Amino acid sequence: MTKVLSSEQIQKYQRDGYVSPIDVFAPDEISNLNVHLDQFRTKIGGKIAGRYNQKPHLLSPWINSIVRHPKVLDTVEDVLGPNIFCWASQFFAKDAGDKAYVSWHQDGNYWGLSSVDVITAWIALTPSTLESGCMNVVPGSQNQRVQHIDTFAENNLLSRGQEIAVKVDPKEVVPIILQPGQMSLHHVMIFHGSEPNLANHPRVGFAIRYMPTHIKQTMGEKDSALLVRGVYPSYVLSFNKSMLELNARIAAYALLLTDEYPSIEANPNIKVDLPEIEGGAKLSRVLPLVKWLFAIPLYIVGIIYVAIAFVLTFFAWITTSATGKYPEGTANFVLGTIEFWNRIYGYAIVLVTDDYPRFTL
Repeated sequence: MTKVLSSEQIQKYQRDGYVSPIDVFAPDEISNLNVHLDQFRTKIGGKIAGRYNQKPHLLSPWINSIVRHPKVLDTVEDVLGPNIFCWASQFFAKDAGDKAYVSWHQDGNYWGLSSVDVITAWIALTPSTLESGCMNVVPGSQNQRVQHIDTFAENNLLSRGQEIAVKVDPKEVVPIILQPGQMSLHHVMIFHGSEPNLANHPRVGFAIRYMPTHIKQTMGEKDSALLVRGVYPSYVLSFNKSMLELNARIAAYALLLTDEYPSIEANPNIKVDLPEIEGGAKLSRVLPLVKWLFAIPLYIVGIIYVAIAFVLTFFAWITTSATGKYPEGTANFVLGTIEFWNRIYGYAIVLVTDDYPRFTL
């Protein structure tokens, strides 16, 4: 069952590559956001550009509240599913009479992602009309990938002035007209662009790039993404599980004197089990911010256990060399210490449980 979009709207997005308009912010909410926007622009010197326009949701709480707004995420979830990354965000601002424009382009040509299953949520903070230079799209164009040319043209809001190398038929163009507080969704591959602002008021939009958590970066400089809804990404979970098992194999080889050299591959004799995790109802969205603090007493106790384990292991090495047998009591203590630290990692580092680890082995 969908949360915001109707089945017809979802079908439209899948067919045409966009859906609009969608009412998201109430008048008082959008008014408050514009107050914050004015304060933000004043603080940084007027124009939102450069480093202030690269993932600004990481710079200011009020911008972060937009990318995490429940209705925005509910709408995106209707298309992408429940596990959502916010990969990027950016303001697109044109002052009254501004000559700035955005050439026809496809975002997905430049992003180096493993899939084009990416959505841009474009939120109007001021009226976005034909006169003020609203975004235009070509329905259905998301189904093809075309060559682009970097023009570096003056007044182009795109970093390289990239432009598709095909001619767009004006008859196919659809304007995305939005009032303040309304939002559109468009596919990463749809042809889109905008004209200069000929109105007597600014046109400000905030674009948020959302993607499912299964998408990976495949080329370009390493980037980051913020989990804004859903569960721990499966491939990250698998990596962390493999890392914990490798650490356990190394510890068993060094401390328990196992004869099998630790392999990078999984070993059925040494296994780390992680709980089944689910976002929202099962895992807290607040605790990850403070688990590192709550875990400090566990770190202290864990260090004491490690110190004792090393002392016991030293004598166990001597005993094993003399008798060929590893003391059972030492083995149990060392295993308990390894398990103790795995519980800490699960709670405070890889965040797969909200259950506070016990202090005993």
